[in-house]
Amino acid sequence: MNENLPEVLLFSGLNQMGKSNFPEAINIFTSIISADDQFVPEAQWYLGLCYIKTGENLKAHSIMGILSEAEGIYKKKAQLILKNLKGNI
Repeated sequence: MNENLPEVLLFSGLNQMGKSNFPEAINIFTSIISADDQFVPEAQWYLGLCYIKTGENLKAHSIMGILSEAEGIYKKKAQLILKNLKGNI
């Protein structure tokens, strides 16, 4: 199995999130985003959630801001999170 396949990387990041290993999950999601493959919106979404979990609200706000402007399944959720983050930056 090729660990560099985008779907394997995405699953690996989710697995690290599930283990509360947020620094490793952040590394994985960041690598997916920089590879610019089809899972960028998913990686951005989960990266933003990791930043919230690690208290990096400014970074989370930045990522959710990108998602809230883009068409897709994360738009409305990202907008809601942005509203909730406003008082915590």
